[in-house]
Amino acid sequence: YLEQKNMTAVVSAPTSEIHKIESKMSWLNLRLLQHQGWEIISQSRDQVCDKEKLKDQSILDSEIVGSKKDLTEHGLYVNTYLAPCGLSSGQILNTVKGSYDSFMGFGVLANIPSQQSKYNLVGRNINNDVEVEEIKKWIKDANIYKQWLILVIPDINDNNDAYSVSNDKFKAVIDEISISKNQIATIGQVIKY
Repeated sequence: YLEQKNMTAVVSAPTSEIHKIESKMSWLNLRLLQHQGWEIISQSRDQVCDKEKLKDQSILDSEIVGSKKDLTEHGLYVNTYLAPCGLSSGQILNTVKGSYDSFMGFGVLANIPSQQSKYNLVGRNINNDVEVEEIKKWIKDANIYKQWLILVIPDINDNNDAYSVSNDKFKAVIDEISISKNQIATIGQVIKY
């Protein structure tokens, strides 16, 4: 649907899962998307969401640095790290800064490109519980206040699970973005400026 609207996007997946979900996303799919202008970002190897485990530097290195290694070994250019489960700490951020140009967590704070640290990007999570009317308001506010709105959709399916949006809702969101006339860019395109 994005292709029909002449849009590209950003895609991420824990690298240990890519070979397990070939029907959804393969290494070849990722390379093709990147070739078509999509941005690939890292989301760790195993998506560890245990705060105690993430205090262990060897786990951080495996998850954060190892994920980038996996992606680059498969011919992908990656500069952004997406925090699994939105977890962050000074130790995580320092590890990210050693390998990536930017870091993104989740929240409701506004991203203001001229003032935003590229290591403090905030994505707004969309799932089936978020109404399209609310998303329309986010889009309108981003335009009015000259903010950078990063929309994150963990999965697109019609299973009605907690971390996904239905295909119909996805299309409705893309339609709202399309008619808003807001400039659309990937994370890498914005942080270059």
